[in-house]
Amino acid sequence: MHQRRQFLEAIKTQLKAVDGFPGVWIQRIGPQRNIYPSITLYSDQESIETLTIHSPARPQDRVLTISIVAWIKGSADDEKAEQDMDKAAVLIEQAVTKPVGADDMALIATDFIVDEEEAEIHAVTLTYTLFYTSTEFSPSV
Repeated sequence: MHQRRQFLEAIKTQLKAVDGFPGVWIQRIGPQRNIYPSITLYSDQESIETLTIHSPARPQDRVLTISIVAWIKGSADDEKAEQDMDKAAVLIEQAVTKPVGADDMALIATDFIVDEEEAEIHAVTLTYTLFYTSTEFSPSV
């Protein structure tokens, strides 16, 4: 299993402990199972820097961007939607910690969305940057 997937699985396990969110999935799209509130997470991108120009199997610094989305079905009331999204963000920030094997991890952005077609569907996305090292040609642990 790629280290990237191992980190997602570890964070998924942390998020399953968040009270009030019965569904947690590693996927890019919203909940297909019509379970609200729920959480999805996925890796957005990964940059890699090779640390030496010498022989193969070189050490690499990797920077992985992970998005965690809390999906909430609530009120079309804008103020209540803001409160629901803030509450979800707090719960996620309290639950997520640097997974084993990562060098560092930091929250870098939070985005809030209210679906214009279905005003009672809200999503708050927390974006994290995760730093880790690997060896060229050996991305799995």
